[in-house]
Amino acid sequence: EFFSVSSINIIKKYHKLSRLYPYSLPRNYESIFITRSGENRNVFLTVAMIPGTSKNVVSLLDITTTKNIENKLKASKKLFDDLVKGSPVAIFVVNTDHKIIYWNKTLEKITGLKEAQMLGTSNHWKPFYNAHRFMMADMMIDGMKAKDILKLNQYKNLEFEDSSNKKGIVISKFFENFNGQKKWLRFIVKPLYDLKNNLVGAIETVEDITDRKLMSQDLENRMREFQVLYQVNAHIRMMDSLNKVFNNIVRDLVLSCDEIKPARSRIIFDGKLYTNIKKGEKFLSKIQEDIIVLDKKRGTLELGYVNRIDSEISFALTHEKKLIQVIGQTLGKHIQHREVLSRYQKLITKSVVGIFILQDNKFQYVNPKFGRIFKFKEDDLIGMSYKKIVPRCKCYKKIKSNSNSFHHKTTGKRKDGKIIDIEVYIQATDYYGRPAILGTIQDITKLEEAQSRQHNFNIELKEKIAEKTKDLQKANRRLQSLNEVKDEFIAVTSHELRSPLTAARGYLSFLIDDSMLPSIPDNARDYLVRVYDNVEVLNNLVNNILDVSRIEMDRLELHPIPTDVVELIKNVIKNLSFQSSEKNLTVNFINKLDKDSLILNIDHVRFRQVIRNIFDNAIKFSPEGTQINVEMEIRGIGLQISIIDCGKGIRKSEIFDIFDKFKQAKNSQTQYNTGGAGLGLFIARKIMELHNGMIWAESKLNKGTTFRIQLPLH
Repeated sequence: EFFSVSSINIIKKYHKLSRLYPYSLPRNYESIFITRSGENRNVFLTVAMIPGTSKNVVSLLDITTTKNIENKLKASKKLFDDLVKGSPVAIFVVNTDHKIIYWNKTLEKITGLKEAQMLGTSNHWKPFYNAHRFMMADMMIDGMKAKDILKLNQYKNLEFEDSSNKKGIVISKFFENFNGQKKWLRFIVKPLYDLKNNLVGAIETVEDITDRKLMSQDLENRMREFQVLYQVNAHIRMMDSLNKVFNNIVRDLVLSCDEIKPARSRIIFDGKLYTNIKKGEKFLSKIQEDIIVLDKKRGTLELGYVNRIDSEISFALTHEKKLIQVIGQTLGKHIQHREVLSRYQKLITKSVVGIFILQDNKFQYVNPKFGRIFKFKEDDLIGMSYKKIVPRCKCYKKIKSNSNSFHHKTTGKRKDGKIIDIEVYIQATDYYGRPAILGTIQDITKLEEAQSRQHNFNIELKEKIAEKTKDLQKANRRLQSLNEVKDEFIAVTSHELRSPLTAARGYLSFLIDDSMLPSIPDNARDYLVRVYDNVEVLNNLVNNILDVSRIEMDRLELHPIPTDVVELIKNVIKNLSFQSSEKNLTVNFINKLDKDSLILNIDHVRFRQVIRNIFDNAIKFSPEGTQINVEMEIRGIGLQISIIDCGKGIRKSEIFDIFDKFKQAKNSQTQYNTGGAGLGLFIARKIMELHNGMIWAESKLNKGTTFRIQLPLH
């Protein structure tokens, strides 16, 4: 079948022998033969020696079909191995001795242990050992039932789900692998039987359900948190006292702590303690959150645990911390709102105006003042129609057609039937989700009566004022007429006095001239000088009276011409040198202008009069032997002239009055005026105003007085 005699050389050339058992007799080989048609066939050869000869006997068995089946099985096994090893599900197989006989790569990733470390072992990793031992025990291996196995301490971290039809599922709650990773693993254990239905081991799949378990645990925690927060929200009611709110939260907060028991909680607020801690209990660990109200710490919220927290459940504290944080923040906001509401309630309760809320034209709320205004109890007003209290007000219709506030005055009816005047302010609002009206009412009965009396009084007052005004107008016209007569009399008298005074002054000046005085007897000389001085004073007085009359009649005119102010002041000082030398006064002229002359367009006669009046006053009020300083300097855009004496000074109460008519500062020693009519400073101020300038005084008692004159440069 395999070859012909003629093809023996080809067979010798191409067939390959594979010796299977080289030390056995007879010898067996596997080989490949090529048939006449060129087909390769797998052949099993047995070669034996013929006893007593040197010849061999060869038997051939065609095993091509068997070999093909074996190759397919090997390919299937390789494919199976590749699928199992690369499976996303971790798989391992144990025998009845609990020893591992297979371990795939996915399991290596989960555990951190290599297949070589685990094959043939049973105790390298206790969680796996306990898991498959527990399942096989449920199948009556070792003679124990699952419910009994669960009582052993080594299985306390396992959750048993199902055990029926010789298959079971075990969930391990929490494991830590050799790489330090914490995982939840789910085991599915399926028994392996031989052909005689005897249990020979188990194939176990391990699924990493860490993410799923965390999500489930997180969902459970969220549900507990939601339940606690719902209860906390139910407790936070404004009608309950703050003590009751704190006690309810302390009681119900521990409901969220199913993972770790027993748990206790407490609140410390404003130094007061609210707690469910039993006597003698101590916290081995705790979580706390500050209670902040308006950026100020007012207390703390604490959640504590009596038992020690091991590493397997320490992650649960993350949820508790978040929960405590949310509750602490919620309490802070609630207390803030409660205190704000309390203040508003006090304001509303103690308000001096009546406050009300209307829905469907009926009272839903009134404050105590509203009841007192209308003599009703607050409870009696709730549900009552607004028209019964304020029958003439159509505010409900008006506020519907006008989104803005509305106010008017009307009348109201009290419980005893008395009609009172009221003022109503209303605006649209909502009350418990429905449109409403918020309003205030104020009793203005007494105010209206007072306004009526005031109105009548004002009418009477206007009549009396009109009558008095007529009388005053008559008196004013008469006074004006008298004033005109006075001014005319002063003007006429002054002119009449001036003529003889001028003549007398001329004759006297001739007599006291240096050329005439020697011819006059000695006993008459002194009299003539005194008469001349008095005539000069009288002449100055008449001139001042005439100037005041011109000022009041607005007839004082200036005739400005270019004038050297420096030279003008020097001349005034020189002309008054006789008076200053009589009191032994030293006069210092201080020029700070950096030049010897300054030309300004001024009325030199009137300006000389101002300087002379001020300088004459300085001489008059300076003690003998002192000094007077006259300074000139530029200040800003003006010329400032300062005349400084060392007199007794002027009181602060008089410093602003000395520029009025007929006003004189009193001498601080004698308390009497030193002479003059008190017109010089008044005239000086008016002249400076006509020059667009200023004059003012600065003084300190016992230290002297400074008069400052300021002229614009342009």
